[in-house]
Amino acid sequence: MADNLLKVVYDVDNVLWPLNQRVFTNLKIDPQKDINYNVLSNHLLGTLEREAVLNAFRQTDTFNQIDFYPGANEILGVESFGVTVRIHSHCYTDEIAQSKCRQLRQLLPQIKPAFIKMTIISHDPNHKKVDADAFVFVDDNPYNIITSKAPVNIVPRQPWNTTSEAVQVLTSNRKVLVETGWQTALPEFISRHQRCVIMAENLREVNQIVQQAIKFKQEIKHGKI
Repeated sequence: MADNLLKVVYDVDNVLWPLNQRVFTNLKIDPQKDINYNVLSNHLLGTLEREAVLNAFRQTDTFNQIDFYPGANEILGVESFGVTVRIHSHCYTDEIAQSKCRQLRQLLPQIKPAFIKMTIISHDPNHKKVDADAFVFVDDNPYNIITSKAPVNIVPRQPWNTTSEAVQVLTSNRKVLVETGWQTALPEFISRHQRCVIMAENLREVNQIVQQAIKFKQEIKHGKI
């Protein structure tokens, strides 16, 4: 039955919790230097800093005792509107995947284990294979947005996805970027089947956009707008 429902897909790191902020703070590196999703291409970081950041991403300890953003425990709320919420995250090791899965199940005890997908990757960057049938896709990585066929893509605003280079990536593949005023733009884009990328200030706003996108889609389906 779930396969016939509208699908919402959330990323985990830097969407449900501030991974990069933890890494940069622990390493005593200014988080404002985190301007490129590909750490190796970040010209504001020295060679040793890049190596330290990448090493931290591969350490299980980095992912212990995750401090989730406000609103993370509310992401399944839209399922009451007749949709299904999935989680898809990349990990460098099985141990990291297990740690994140365990904490996500504690945060969201009602989620089906099969709806939490952890993909083990071997190098950075490694772009995500987004569910082709996703209606809403939430991710902080501009390069994952490229691969998304979802009508509604939501990007929590971060230093690495607001540079001019990142904006060019976000708007490729004929996607329209909405930085402000999504309340007005969203129903128009959904009704015109125009793929869009909406910038959100925090997870609570992400959840609000998801809820409104589902509402507009269902109203259009039933001829209410």
